[in-house]
Amino acid sequence: MKLILVRHGETDWNMVRRYQGQLDVPLNERGRWQAGRAAQVLAGQPVDYLISSDLRRALDTAEAIGSVCGRKVTADSRLRELSYGKWEGLTVTKIKERYDGAYRRWRTDPANHPPEGGEVLAAAARRVEQVWQEIKQVEAETVVLVSHGGTLRILLRHLLALPPEAFWQFKIENASLSTVQISAAGNILVRMNDTGHLLPHAIR
Repeated sequence: MKLILVRHGETDWNMVRRYQGQLDVPLNERGRWQAGRAAQVLAGQPVDYLISSDLRRALDTAEAIGSVCGRKVTADSRLRELSYGKWEGLTVTKIKERYDGAYRRWRTDPANHPPEGGEVLAAAARRVEQVWQEIKQVEAETVVLVSHGGTLRILLRHLLALPPEAFWQFKIENASLSTVQISAAGNILVRMNDTGHLLPHAIR
């Protein structure tokens, strides 16, 4: 199976580094354009199954892909972003001002120091990995999964058999594409954080 991971397009909150978490923040104008560009890249691929977080920013990105691939989107709440508790709605600057010690611990040891009132990384991993176990049962050669930075990091860490501490070792930008080739012999990361389709004149 070829698994293509797509992060949702940009939102206004992404632009100012405001933690969104499970708040349902919509795509902005650029984010909708990015979703369209990602869709164009995937238009020529035989997508067999398309699944997405049910939050609007991810679902709208997935629906743009579905419209060119001729696939209906399966929305799943288990693919939502991590819950960031009291940090949701705050910019990184504000979080550092109010929760500086907690923020530094989250950045250095996310597995053991979740945001105040937020989701423990292991709990988020359980729901994401549960979805993955179900996807593996689908008769599909190419699967496209649209989600969020945090949940995609969790899934990549799981697929590549990396420890929880590897969470921050993945850079995943808005509307980026990453591909993992799934096989019994071992999963292979083929493409990571590809945003070439967002460059001027990248798609003709």
